[in-house]
Amino acid sequence: MNKAIAQLEKHLHLYMRSGGKTSRKRQAQKMRIVIGYMVEKEKVKGLEQIGRKQVSRFYRDNRHLAPSTRRDYYYAINVIWRQFLQRASEPPIFK
Repeated sequence: MNKAIAQLEKHLHLYMRSGGKTSRKRQAQKMRIVIGYMVEKEKVKGLEQIGRKQVSRFYRDNRHLAPSTRRDYYYAINVIWRQFLQRASEPPIFK
């Protein structure tokens, strides 16, 4: 298992313990897809290596998705960016 995926699972264990269970489960699945993409395509080895460039490439490669799906991915990336990586800035926006 890749270090980034292991780090994500550690954060998700705590994240999924509170809040609406079905919504958290759905959002956790989106986060796993995003990190899986970054591990495979961007060769990310840890969550700390995720930056604006990787997020923008994820958006670019998924332009074909419906607006509601893109919104869901943005929310998932926002949780990774703000809570897991503890960054003060906003993540890039899906355009």
